[in-house]
Amino acid sequence: MRKSAIFLFFVTFCLTILGLSAQGGIAVPLQTARTKVKTEEKQKTEDSKQRPVAKSKVYLLHSDLLRKDASHPDAQIVTGNVKFRHDSVYMYCDSACYYDKVSSFEAFGNVKMVQGDTLFLYGDRLYYDGLTQIAEMRCNVRMENRTTTLLTDSLNYDRVYNLGYFFDGGTLMDEQNVLTSEWGEYSPQTKQSVFNYNVKAGEPSVYTDFGYLTL
Repeated sequence: MRKSAIFLFFVTFCLTILGLSAQGGIAVPLQTARTKVKTEEKQKTEDSKQRPVAKSKVYLLHSDLLRKDASHPDAQIVTGNVKFRHDSVYMYCDSACYYDKVSSFEAFGNVKMVQGDTLFLYGDRLYYDGLTQIAEMRCNVRMENRTTTLLTDSLNYDRVYNLGYFFDGGTLMDEQNVLTSEWGEYSPQTKQSVFNYNVKAGEPSVYTDFGYLTL
């Protein structure tokens, strides 16, 4: 008897829900559900796209001194006229922590990165990841590409996409323009630039303000 009563209550409840839905009393968010599913599928697709990983490794070509340090067990500590190579890119510094197993290094003092005969990158400190091919240059950074010079304190250079971008203020100068902004990116290959946040163009005495600028 008790089981029959429970079953009868369950059937009545379901019929009531269906009746309310048909009358518009309950909104069934089918579109919202579909949108959520599509969003999740899109996110999974994007997550599955992995960044290209370099097959070649970073080589230490020269240093005056090489030693091991207990505070950096996975690194080789190299000092004096240090020189690295990754593919056709050469990097120089005063000293570095070289992580041979993960093809990466941290460089300190008079850091210089040379790509071909058109791109030169200078700074006080560099972290270079040979797997992702991203160079993170910090402090007194200068990028030179033919007649274009970019000055900033923090610059990331992506070798895969040939793109340099700053996010802590920077100045881009060429033969015709002087531009400053809080955030910007520059492509040495296409010479195209994008600037955002407090963009100023022209000579300092006659700056023109922009919120966003693409060249």
